Amino acid sequence: MNVNVPTEGELTVLKGTFAQHRGVVKTFAQKYVTQLYGLEEGAGANTSVEVINGNRQKYEMLMEKAGFAYADPSNRTKVGTIYRNTIIHIMICKLWFSEGSQSLGISRSEAFNPDGDGIPFETIAFVLTAVHNAILEYEKGYFVQRDFAAKKFSKQYIKYLDKLQRWHTFTSVQRNTRTAEKVRRELYAAASEHAGVTIQAEEYDDGPTLSDFEADEA
Repeated sequence: MNVNVPTEGELTVLKGTFAQHRGVVKTFAQKYVTQLYGLEEGAGANTSVEVINGNRQKYEMLMEKAGFAYADPSNRTKVGTIYRNTIIHIMICKLWFSEGSQSLGISRSEAFNPDGDGIPFETIAFVLTAVHNAILEYEKGYFVQRDFAAKKFSKQYIKYLDKLQRWHTFTSVQRNTRTAEKVRRELYAAASEHAGVTIQAEEYDDGPTLSDFEADEA
């Protein structure tokens, strides 16, 4: 089964948005990795051993198999938690759904909710890559600034995008749970709610038609 990916036009919007907001995305990622994961900036080479050791433990936990993307990075074996970390939802809301009906995620819904399928994997992968970069800044046990250049991190972005697409295939084909699809739609619905925009519920008809009655009697 192929993943429903954005069209060329939709990708153009996304790529332009990513290029324009790369610095802002990185700033948000730096903010939330400290708030949500408890990483401490420290004082460079003068950081205490206690802080360094604490950061190093968290760093290893967060980076191991992209643990930071799980709802609980300390428990990756818990069912139904992959790609559910709060940081994904928060960053999407803050970046593209914080200006009400004028939010880019709403006004350009063809790019951020293509075919009504929810937040594209491209957007999620971009957020994951930014968070990955922000966590790397604590590799030494204290904060050390790292560039978030497109050329340098494009390979990491592609890896995350590939993992998301594999997740989609696994949950849609091998398990038929469609979990990845549900998460995409849930992210868009939650982000739209953050923007103050209500998602129109799907309408259903009143029941079986004449042809359904005929088929039932066949």
